[in-house]
This record gives sequence, structure tokens and C-alpha cells, in this order.
Amino acid sequence: MGVDKVKPAFGSHEEELEILVERGIIPFNPTSFDSIFRQIGELSRTIETSPTQRKATVLFHGSPGSGTTAMAARLAMDSGYSFIRVITPKSLLRFKSEMAKRDHVTQIFSDAERSKKSLIVLDKLEYLIDWIPLGNAYSPILVSAIRTALQSDVPVDRHQLVFVTTTNYSLVKMFELHNIFDRKVFVPPVMDLTELTRILAAKGGSYKGNEDWTCKQIQAKTGSPTVRLGIKRLLGTLEICRVSSQGDARVEVEGFIESVSEDIISENS
Repeated sequence: MGVDKVKPAFGSHEEELEILVERGIIPFNPTSFDSIFRQIGELSRTIETSPTQRKATVLFHGSPGSGTTAMAARLAMDSGYSFIRVITPKSLLRFKSEMAKRDHVTQIFSDAERSKKSLIVLDKLEYLIDWIPLGNAYSPILVSAIRTALQSDVPVDRHQLVFVTTTNYSLVKMFELHNIFDRKVFVPPVMDLTELTRILAAKGGSYKGNEDWTCKQIQAKTGSPTVRLGIKRLLGTLEICRVSSQGDARVEVEGFIESVSEDIISENS
């Protein structure tokens, strides 16, 4: 099979990427988000033009719900690469043994080398290796396969980006994988009410024009401008309140204020 003749991700895999970034990317922290997009852009240009570095690996890490998966998926969709594959814990469920999972991962990286420009996303590393905190159980076979895949170079006329996501950076360090990556990108949670205001403004709807008031009510309940919650959790709460309010804007906003205030107090106490 010739260069770029491999069926690209866009087709069956496009739908998978769209699901991973279904709620979109809201740049609630412009400085951090601009830095992330700039870093990935620089890496992409480097591997496309450098005679010596044809492959780059990126670790997206952050607290649970911080949007590491959505960020990696969005950047993959925007890359323009001809071959994109996503390896998720769900995609490995159909394989009954560690060896079968290893072979699947290895095959994807092998297929990628047939394409001039390829991008592979390894989502939720801790689950891909079957990590179980109780007893520190994991799959040495999958750890070894992923380590090898990350460290292996690509042929001279090929260019490859690999994105890995995790919410457990300490685990990455424990397996001594952290030094493998060319970039380690921290995806921040929503830290304060200023950032939450930007999210509400972006969502609009019942919050349009009431973003500041809503956040002031939350601060009155929590006694602090601190939020420190993952964007995924906040967007989930927004959706639950929208649906459960049955079109009543006042009920929707009040429900969000109450729910988020409770979450903030619980997570930051």
C-alpha cells in the first residue's frame, strides 16, 4: 500500500473524535490555551521541516475532568494530518487478552508509518494499561508496548505526532515515562469565577447578560472566588440544569448556582 493510501481517520474515526470533543473547547483561560495551541503548532512545524526530528510526542495532563481528552481530540481534528487514529480504553475492550491489546496498539503504529503524516491519540493512559490503584496492579505488557511505540522513530520520509492524555501524572512518573515526551502540556481546571464567567458567556442561553450576577451569587454561597473544578464537570452541570429546568430560565440558573456552589465547597474544603 503506497504513501497516504491508508484509510485516514476521517470516516469511522472522525465520529469518534467528534464524540471526544462534543462539547467543544471554551478558552476560559486564554493565556494557557494560547500557549497550548502555540506549542503544538511549533511541534508540528518542527517535525515537518526538521531533517532530524520527524516524530514528536506530547503528554496532556491535568486533574480529572479538566478536558485533556477534548483538547487532544480538537488539536488532532485541526491538524490536517492524513492518518489519524485514536486508541481509547473502550476501543480495547473487544480484545480478550493483554497480548491482543498489545498487538492492536503495535499494528496502529505500524499502519501509521505507511502515511507521510500521521497522528495517534492514546487517551487515558492509566486505563489503557489497566491500572488498578488497589494493589498497584497494571499490565506490564501494555506499558512496554506503549513505551516502545513512543520511543520508536519513523522512516526518513514520514512525520508523526503522538498525543497521550492522563489525569494521573504521578503514575506516568512512576513508570518513568515522563522523560519520553517532547512536550508535557498541563490542561488547567477552571480556577476562579472570572474563568467561570467566560464559560457562561460562551454558553449564552439563560446566562446571557447574567454571567456576572450568577458568579456573584456563587461567591456569596461559597465565600470565595475560587472554583477549581474541571470544565467537564461544569459543562455537565450546565446541561443537567438546562434539561431539568424544562425551559424555565430562572429555575435553570438557580439550579446551577446551587449545584456548583455545593461542588466548590465539597472539592475545596
